[in-house]
Amino acid sequence: MRILSFVAVTALLTGCVSKQEYPTEWTQVPPSNFDCPMISGTYSSIGELKDNSYSPSLNTILNIHGLADSLAIHADDKKLTITPYKNALEISTIEIAIPKESIYCEDGYLVFEEEQSYNQGGALAQEWHTYYLTTNAEGLVIKQKQSALGMLFFVPIASSETSWILFRNTLSSL
Repeated sequence: MRILSFVAVTALLTGCVSKQEYPTEWTQVPPSNFDCPMISGTYSSIGELKDNSYSPSLNTILNIHGLADSLAIHADDKKLTITPYKNALEISTIEIAIPKESIYCEDGYLVFEEEQSYNQGGALAQEWHTYYLTTNAEGLVIKQKQSALGMLFFVPIASSETSWILFRNTLSSL
């Protein structure tokens, strides 16, 4: 009976947590005296993770549609201007007013938040993504937090992950 109870409780507490510390191989992020960091620059659209498990896309994080190979970002206290480039040719320009509910400044980071809900194929879930943007001497640094809570065929599932991504500076010949 104890084994059956243990198996039942274990099945009900399915979850996972992963937290990556800031990579020591990267240049440290300088301390900021402001709520909002100076993130203006031109960055590669393909990022680097410490463990090289995959290559994150800045296009995806910033919801930029298209196949840009670099993005020029200019931020001031009222708007964020993003200009994607492909083969050094400007694709478009996007302006986003800040602050707003899902984009704001906090503790030296420009913060983007998004959430998604799923209800299909026996799965019901809520997913949250929070991106903390700042810079170091090498490029744009993003601390990415992802959390999910859901149920798969009546089994509750929870997960949380924190990772760091570096999008390197590109030549400013654009």
